[in-house]
Amino acid sequence: MTMKLPAPLAYSIVVLVSLVWAGNFVASVFLPSYHSDTTLSFVFMTVVGGALALKQRDDEAGPGLLARLLAALRRPPPPASPDEEEQR
Repeated sequence: MTMKLPAPLAYSIVVLVSLVWAGNFVASVFLPSYHSDTTLSFVFMTVVGGALALKQRDDEAGPGLLARLLAALRRPPPPASPDEEEQR
């Protein structure tokens, strides 16, 4: 089961979080005493990237990014060559 977000919802999340993220940068210009946490940019980046990764594709021509990543993780390792088996 692959979770997908409708494209308008995903884009709304991206725009909203990006505006707050930009506001975080601009706040230090207007408020010199303001110092944001260093991990805050990581949180913003994770939310934006996650929303884009889970966005429902418009063309549905193939699996999305998340499905491809999960499939890559499930692949078995390639078989060992005969030379590697002899070295064991």
